[in-house]
Amino acid sequence: MTPQARNRPRNCQECNARLARDNRGELCTACQHKSRDIRLSPPEVPASFWESPHMREALAARHIGRVLRAFRKHPHHWPRRYSQEIASAWLNVGQSYVSRVEKGAPPSDLKKLTHIARTLRIPDHLLWFTPEDIPTPMTGARTSDGSTRPDQAKASAGCSVPAGTMGPDTDIADDWRAMERRLLLKLAAMTGGGILTAPEQKIRHLADMVLTTPPRTLEDWEIVCADHLYAIRTRSPIKVREDMMIDLLAVRRQLHEASGEDPRELQRVHAALATLYANVLTRLGDHGAALRWWRTAREAADICGDPDLRLVVRGSEAGFGLYGQRSPETVLRLTQSARSIRGNKSPVGLAKVVSSEAKALSLLGRHDEAKQRTLELEKFAPGESVANPIPNIWTTDQVHFTQAWVFAGSGDESAVAEARSLVLVQSVDYQYFANVRLHQAICTVVSGGIDQGVGEATALLDALPDSHRSQMITETANRVLQSVPLDQRNRDSVNEFREILIDTAPEVRSLNCGA
Repeated sequence: MTPQARNRPRNCQECNARLARDNRGELCTACQHKSRDIRLSPPEVPASFWESPHMREALAARHIGRVLRAFRKHPHHWPRRYSQEIASAWLNVGQSYVSRVEKGAPPSDLKKLTHIARTLRIPDHLLWFTPEDIPTPMTGARTSDGSTRPDQAKASAGCSVPAGTMGPDTDIADDWRAMERRLLLKLAAMTGGGILTAPEQKIRHLADMVLTTPPRTLEDWEIVCADHLYAIRTRSPIKVREDMMIDLLAVRRQLHEASGEDPRELQRVHAALATLYANVLTRLGDHGAALRWWRTAREAADICGDPDLRLVVRGSEAGFGLYGQRSPETVLRLTQSARSIRGNKSPVGLAKVVSSEAKALSLLGRHDEAKQRTLELEKFAPGESVANPIPNIWTTDQVHFTQAWVFAGSGDESAVAEARSLVLVQSVDYQYFANVRLHQAICTVVSGGIDQGVGEATALLDALPDSHRSQMITETANRVLQSVPLDQRNRDSVNEFREILIDTAPEVRSLNCGA
């Protein structure tokens, strides 16, 4: 290929967007993520999906292969049509097996029928057989009392039955090593792809932990959420990520095979964990993955239908968006959309939304409106919503942190100093300790003390432990630099700060994942 051909603009084959110069594939990054996402599991479909003529005909024929084919080619998916290769990924089987099932005689093996029906989520009242209690993709096998079945125990021990599949006697596991690899890749993609870089032995260990963890009660899950929130505030996000990965997979697995529990309650937990995981990804600087997990959190909160939780999720998403993920204008659109949610809105949810609005307005230079929002915040006492599964997600120090952010932008040094002192006394979040000091530096620069402000920021970044460096602290430090007038950015103190900012910025931990 000539240099001219290599430099010629190229477009994504899926959405026709312009491809990045270093992208040698046929799809843009967004479409690559979508391509990975659709292999995780079949899409959710409405009840009317099963009433279409082709689907009714396939169900009436009592041929699970025809049902599978009708599902893949259903007009509901237009303009997309799911291939046999994608369906094989849903089922953890080979493409040739899907072809045989669709074109051959109707399968009669109850395990095969149940496996496909459960994967496609066919409503039980439409089935012509009684489903057997067997493992479905990403779930593992459990008896009615919650104990692990012998075939699952063999899988966990590394025997020739891959974890999460049905065994060679069903003719589905024609190549168990390939299926195990697909399962582990699916595990990786569902949680952010972080384990793709781990040694194979560690990947298997994580998979076994997920597949053999017994179901938890809702009370247990709330404690899990509280533990993760505390870990996020006090530990390095890199260390928190793996533990959250396991619990996210575990709640998805429990949700998939939920029987006695109300699935809406598990969706509440799912929304909470997805919110916390997006928090971690934001701190790691993987903004693309974080945005996808915010979307997952919103969808789960919407499914459970609780207006309080929907508000908490959207308020959190808006606030974290200000750390390099979204423009302030987009954040304000998110908060306006959140305010339109009807129902008994919790003080916690409204506080998250108002706080995000105040910060976004400050970044846009609308300081009077931002200060008005901080006055609104003072009436929201800390506490937890009855329906909120993340205890202590709103605390008093967040009011003062928002005040420090807003007053820094307007150059009110005494107000920033007071708010900073209150945060330092009340908070347990190490990022608040660093960022509120950076707010003071921003205020000093805005007030004309450029050398003093950037000097304070330089000293703070230089003394920051490696484990406490995060993308959110780096983004706040960038605001110090942006506060310096353009004609003053060649000063020696500013150049020194720019160098320390580059040296202390954490490496972006891209996870290349879907949610």
